[in-house]
Amino acid sequence: RLALSGSPLAPGQKMSALLSPLDIHAQRIDNYGDAGWSWRLAREFAYRKTATTVRFFFDDLSLLNRMELSLSPELTHQRVEGVEVYDINRLTEEEAASMERPDLLLEIFGTTPPERLHPYLLLPAKLRIQMEYLSAEPWAVESHLLPSPLGWGPARYFYFSGFSPESGGILLDSRLDEDAREMKADSEGALARSLQPFGLTSPPDGNPLKVFFFTYQGHYTGLIEAFKRYKRPVLLFLLGRESLLSLEEEFGSPLLPGEIRRQGSLTLLPFPFLPQREFDRLMALSDLLFVRGEDSLARAVQLGKPFLWQAYRQENDYQLVKVEAFLKHWSSLAPPGALESFLPLWYHYNRKFENEGALSAEEGDILLESLEELSSAVKFLSHSVRSKADLVEKFTQALENLSKGVTFQYEGSAGPKSRKHG
Repeated sequence: RLALSGSPLAPGQKMSALLSPLDIHAQRIDNYGDAGWSWRLAREFAYRKTATTVRFFFDDLSLLNRMELSLSPELTHQRVEGVEVYDINRLTEEEAASMERPDLLLEIFGTTPPERLHPYLLLPAKLRIQMEYLSAEPWAVESHLLPSPLGWGPARYFYFSGFSPESGGILLDSRLDEDAREMKADSEGALARSLQPFGLTSPPDGNPLKVFFFTYQGHYTGLIEAFKRYKRPVLLFLLGRESLLSLEEEFGSPLLPGEIRRQGSLTLLPFPFLPQREFDRLMALSDLLFVRGEDSLARAVQLGKPFLWQAYRQENDYQLVKVEAFLKHWSSLAPPGALESFLPLWYHYNRKFENEGALSAEEGDILLESLEELSSAVKFLSHSVRSKADLVEKFTQALENLSKGVTFQYEGSAGPKSRKHG
């Protein structure tokens, strides 16, 4: 139903043979999650050789350097993890003019090249794909791969990430899979390495439940109480400034990265900002995940570990609509009733709250005592995504469908008009 002109694929020829290069344009929006997801996408495309060359254009390499330490914030162009990385603000028109023209332009969350670079990095492209945010809502599936009425130049299509086979899939990170397998083979060594910044060589108490805690700011008194009275010691890996601020009231003073806090059998470990790989590895090491936003949700699903997700809070509690759509899809995959006891927890955890806690101690007890059931339910979701909704595979399939022909729009004196690109 969609068509893209150009040379058709020869028998047995991969779409990557027609993509040289694939350009990804992203920018700092309002948090590290968007930048991290964009960089993860570029890395994965390069790792799987989706294109002969993957170029990543970004507007804040200092931010990116915090997530990928091997990347220098001082260079206009560098090669990192198989990706050609460009500082879009430093890139001159003369430099852009000397670069190979892109076949495909991938615009992350609406990012386009600066107007001064359009003649070199936008207009020559055969196709533009606008990557949108992850959602399980029906409208996102219905809008996936529809042509965009916005913009001019090369034809532009929406790409919506999602969890179902009909969606654009979720981004699965091959490096995370490799690290998770390695850490599973040496879990004690992996835990010891993670505890080194706190001056520990082993956990304070034996056989702890390792909890990854990455949340939006709120009141978690009830949840902390449930951790304290759990049948096993709890190691709480605290990630992100909002998580630290949330628990300062509970612990009575500022929580500083690297400083251990203990209350009974609960040990709190506040981590500093971690590069993306170390963040992922700590998630893979954990037994229970509290995640927020979309990239961490995708990692939790990929790892197949029990988790509780906070959607980004929106006006009129619209985040509950996103949560409901996600839970509805998940419930359709798990055995009947498998998620029934968890649904109230998810809705309560995602409501906006002032003086009320995100979860009561009793709800925390239910979660902790039902980890085995939640873990089983998560595996159905993880298997479905891996087998039917892998974003890179879905993206490649979409391009192969689009490769039969595409309509280009050019802006002229009479306004935008269509013509075939030969």
